[in-house]
Formats: sequence, structure tokens, C-alpha cells
Amino acid sequence: MSVEILPTPAEAVAPLAVHPWQRYCARMIDIQFFGLISIVAIGFIGGIVAPEPVLRFFNLMEKGFLGTVLANVFTIGVTVPVIACFGAWTGTPGKWIFDIRVREADGRRLSLARSFRREATIWIKGFGFGVPFVSLITLIMSKVRLSEDGKTAWDEAMDCRVHHAAASVLGYVKKTMGVALVILALVYNYAAMIKNMMSAATS
Repeated sequence: MSVEILPTPAEAVAPLAVHPWQRYCARMIDIQFFGLISIVAIGFIGGIVAPEPVLRFFNLMEKGFLGTVLANVFTIGVTVPVIACFGAWTGTPGKWIFDIRVREADGRRLSLARSFRREATIWIKGFGFGVPFVSLITLIMSKVRLSEDGKTAWDEAMDCRVHHAAASVLGYVKKTMGVALVILALVYNYAAMIKNMMSAATS
């Protein structure tokens, strides 16, 4: 695996610059993108190997509040190894859109093992395993810590550096589109959650 060194300070914003909302949007894009691909892949393979159990499992995710909890936990959890692999090898779509790079203190890419450890820690400490309301609390706590200390708990523990590229016209265009995608995804997800809960209540 080739070693990639970060650009010089003239080409990038100082590592201490923090942009919590950009990091959140990048993460949500990655979760939605890789979550959809993973679920489709699991459904396709499961449909061949064990169609009935897979169908029952997916049906559970459409039944009321508990179904929503299961869907959130499963969707976010299943993306952990996928995002870890892409983060260690090429970077993720969300980070590309928001011009974010995660590196070791010396500028190298994270190894696969350390990338997986970071993603697993984000799943637990950042998203509270994806459990509704719990994840809201952990996200707010992480945002406050990042804004005040300049680092999240997982990056400080692993001594990682999160770099944001210098502002550019292309960067603004990508970020605007990224924010729009996140808003649309959130609206769709909440609408689906409310619909599922209403259906369960009237059934």
C-alpha cells in the first residue's frame, strides 16, 4: 500500500481548523451511500442463500418505533467495516465532497486496523450505536467537544488529525450539493419513520 503524505500548509487549512457540521454531513452521506449499497447486497445475497429469514428481518425494520431503532442500528453498524476500508484505502464519498482528510499525526493514511478502530469508536461514542435519542445526545456531546477542544474523543485517543482543504469555488459547489443531499435524506428518513409508526399504531 502506497504512503500518501498530506499537502503542504500552503495547500490546506491548518489541522486545528474545525468544521463540525461539515464533518457531520460528510458522515451522513457516507452512511446513506454505503448503507444503501450494503443493504442491497445483503438482500441480494440473502435472497439466494436464505430468502425467508432475510425477508422477515427486513420486514421487522418497517414495523413501528422498534423497527426504526433496528433499522438505524443495523444501517449505521453495517457501514462500519465498509467505511473503514474505503477510509484506509481511497477515502469516502462524503469526505471527498467536503474536502476532509483523516491522517496520522505524521501525515500518513490510517492503517486498515486503525481505520476500523476509529469507525467502531464513532459508531459507539459518536452515534450511540445508532439508537434514536441516544445518538442525538452523543452527537451533541461530540459536537460540543469538537467545537471547544478542536478534537473529538476518538481522534484525540488515537492521535489522528482531521484536515480540511482550503476554500475554493469547486469546494463550495460540492459542499452545497452535499448539504442538500443530507437534508433530503433526513426529511425522507423522518417521513418514513413517522409513516411506519402511524401504520403500526393503526394496525
